[in-house]
Amino acid sequence: MKKVKVVFYPNTQKTNAKTKITPIYMRITKSDLGKVETKLDAYVDEDELRYWNPITQRSEFPGTKVNRVLEDLMYEFESLPYRFKEEYPEFSPQQIKDKVLKTENFNTDRFCKVLDYVDNYYHTVVIPNQHIVLGTKNNYKKSIRHFRNYMNYSKNNKCLMNGLNTVIALGFYDYLCQEIPSIGKRSIQKVSAASVVEKIKHIFERAVDTELIRNNPFKKIKLDKRSPKRDELNLSEIKLLETLPLKNRMLEVYRDIFLFLIYTGLPYGDFYNLTKNDITEENGEVILTIKRSKTGIELKQALIAPAVQLIKKYEQSYETIIYNRLFPKRHLNSVNEHLKFIQEKAGINKKLSTHIGRHTCSQMLRETGTINLDVINSMLGWSNGRLGASMNYRRTSINMLKDAKTKYETFLNQ
Repeated sequence: MKKVKVVFYPNTQKTNAKTKITPIYMRITKSDLGKVETKLDAYVDEDELRYWNPITQRSEFPGTKVNRVLEDLMYEFESLPYRFKEEYPEFSPQQIKDKVLKTENFNTDRFCKVLDYVDNYYHTVVIPNQHIVLGTKNNYKKSIRHFRNYMNYSKNNKCLMNGLNTVIALGFYDYLCQEIPSIGKRSIQKVSAASVVEKIKHIFERAVDTELIRNNPFKKIKLDKRSPKRDELNLSEIKLLETLPLKNRMLEVYRDIFLFLIYTGLPYGDFYNLTKNDITEENGEVILTIKRSKTGIELKQALIAPAVQLIKKYEQSYETIIYNRLFPKRHLNSVNEHLKFIQEKAGINKKLSTHIGRHTCSQMLRETGTINLDVINSMLGWSNGRLGASMNYRRTSINMLKDAKTKYETFLNQ
């Protein structure tokens, strides 16, 4: 297959004169077969247009939703050659567009391939559903990738829907929990495997409802969904990290990132995307407000003094200035790897990770014993009813956030 180039761009010639809304277009070019352009169901307003980056082909405006559509389409393109290369060795730009945008008819009878059915479900049910947040869509994408790898490994990649059985389903769960050096596969925790299987099971529920298959073989799997108890740091260990002398400037950055996660309880995915636009001042307080990338739930809190000090520490860093960030950009794996060295230097016997930072914060907030549970939900951006709070928790005022900040600061300074 010849090299295919895909470009997303705002077509300013089609900007609505009244609403100032600009549609996003897609251009597909193939060296030997020309190109095709089409309008997408994606738009940017004036602010999002000003922040459009032609290099990344995304809008860098905070909170924009158009990037989600474009990311989903890129997944389509990246998986296209592998999904269809047996049936369609050569695509024209028009054929690629039709397959990616689902403008062609797709066969979903009982004689279609299992992998094609799973892909079709993701493209036609998951992606268009506005009630499914980006994090959940990514979890579906990850689960389908695991399932595809398993079907290829077990040589069931050509299995038809009427051939799907319990042996395949049980084998998938075993495959997830196994380490297979010959293909470079690592085992995953049972609770993670359960999450993957749950997504695949849900996909085939639709097949049962539409009578493509009689029974869902994944219902036979007994899943262990209980997460293992995670470590959290105590006050003395936090103080030890705060005062730990680090001559290596690189390690100091990783230590500060970890401390900021303890002070704020941010998941690393949301921390990684933090910009200076996410910070405001209100009634003398430094307020952090973002939407969780995993759930779409708003996370809002008044930052405690140590967190503000860390932000100020990197204000003049060239990395934060160039990219409008609060902290230097470090990959998750890199952070967790360097935390091992910091843990050893500090003499802490707990395995440090970014998630322990968030878990420590939630534990500390609860241990204060005086912070309203709805405020904790708001500070951590939880989407469910944990801690007894309602799913649609109350709005938290600035005074409530300020009070929680003061109590958290006092607790940490014991």
